[in-house]
Amino acid sequence: MVILDLNDNTPHCKLDQRVTVLYPGSNNTFSRINTIVATIIKYNIDAVIAFLYKPCFYACLSKAFLHKKKIVLIAGERGSRFSNASIVHSILLKSLYIFADHVIANSFDHTRYLKKFPWLTKKTHCIYNGYLIKSFEPRIKSNPCLRIVCVGRICQLKNVKNTILAIKHCTSILGLKLELTWVGRVQAGSQDYFNECCDLLARNSICHLWHWAGEVKDVTDYIVQSDLLMHLSYHEGLPNSVCEAFIHSRPVLLSDVCEHPYLAANGKRGFTCDHTSPENIALGIANFYRLDNSQRLAMSLECNKFAASNLDQLNISREYWSLI
Repeated sequence: MVILDLNDNTPHCKLDQRVTVLYPGSNNTFSRINTIVATIIKYNIDAVIAFLYKPCFYACLSKAFLHKKKIVLIAGERGSRFSNASIVHSILLKSLYIFADHVIANSFDHTRYLKKFPWLTKKTHCIYNGYLIKSFEPRIKSNPCLRIVCVGRICQLKNVKNTILAIKHCTSILGLKLELTWVGRVQAGSQDYFNECCDLLARNSICHLWHWAGEVKDVTDYIVQSDLLMHLSYHEGLPNSVCEAFIHSRPVLLSDVCEHPYLAANGKRGFTCDHTSPENIALGIANFYRLDNSQRLAMSLECNKFAASNLDQLNISREYWSLI
């Protein structure tokens, strides 16, 4: 196996006898394509798997130059149909997928969108992200204070302000006892938005219920110590935080967009809500808050079952091997 890392200029290295990591070194488009083509020829590569916009772009053009060599190209899309990529870039890449043998989306919602393009209908597949699955880890309701965790960058897309207003509504109107931890960095260019969020917390007198954890390397402890994970973004592909929650048997409250309704499964693994309405978000929180121990346990078990069936990295790797 040869890995081409486009984000680093470090000289190539070997991870072990079977895996070599190469770094193109130059940001020049033609130089990178030349490196990919040369690598495929030198190592007699049989299959290429690329993820995200630039790697897929380079991989498709590289295969076009290698039209006489038979290789399997798998292009992996991430994100959602509402992603911020320009229309020109989006259409360009989808046009280049004519050189790909398979196009992979990591959500059913995005798969349906890609299949609307005639040349992608038969070659597009949905394969979820793969994780190391944990054993069942139920969290029994031990006190009346609901512990909520949100994992994501702090920016407008992640809907932080409506989340704050929903927490205020839960405590002042619905009388719920809860606390929330937000795990994630302030996105570049969103410092003013973060400051506005802090001001909103202060004006509503709920700073004591809200904890900014910042960016962490491993979110496991925060998820395991929580009762509920909330992810209320305006659009999303397959959220890693939701996958992590399911792996650790934690139910979710999600915005009613993209893949989220399928993941929550109408109360089976969590709930969805109108993410534009703080009152509706608060109602979703209240729906989970009022579940008894047996109901929470059943929901947690369903989360773990979903992770074992759909997110196991061994099964995911087999799905990729079946395409090569």
